[in-house]
Amino acid sequence: MENDYTMIVEVLAEPGESNIAITDVSDTDMEVLEPMLLDIQQHRGYYPTGDMCKRGQLTARDLYRKHQGWDVFESIVPRPPSGFNTIISVRLFRQEPLKMEML
Repeated sequence: MENDYTMIVEVLAEPGESNIAITDVSDTDMEVLEPMLLDIQQHRGYYPTGDMCKRGQLTARDLYRKHQGWDVFESIVPRPPSGFNTIISVRLFRQEPLKMEML
């Protein structure tokens, strides 16, 4: 039986811009996301997008596109208009009928 989880991704965005995304993910999604999330963690959350990409620096695509979970994660992360350069946190909760339990 496949479990469902709720993933909350928070990014460092410009003040006033949406910086949180809440998404349901499955065990299958987590299998492909885990190596990428560990790589992001090793880079201390560095994930530059949009206006936060500076000339000569690596973008999120350059750093993480090699991972099988790239497309899944790109559909999950929030999209503030100015972009962002750091993922502050990724929280995962197991869904149960009456409560959500932080993993």
